[in-house]
Amino acid sequence: MGDEGRLRELCSELLGPTYATSTTTSTASSSTWQCTVLGLDKRTLLQRHVLPVVGKRRDMQRVALEFSELLEHVQQETRGDGDAMQEM
Repeated sequence: MGDEGRLRELCSELLGPTYATSTTTSTASSSTWQCTVLGLDKRTLLQRHVLPVVGKRRDMQRVALEFSELLEHVQQETRGDGDAMQEM
């Protein structure tokens, strides 16, 4: 797996399922997505730390933009204002 594949894997794990709210946690099984790692919100880590750094690399900008848009969509859904996407 190349750099792009590993980056996609990391971003996917931090983003989690697009239908999960940022408060989703697992108590039943390890296969359920955990919204935190070491007490930090994964989506916040993705937005504030991973994507800005990755976006500086020209060869990874496409992946950064893709996950930035996905994250924005998930955040709009969790806020309940899904119609904001129609304004774009």
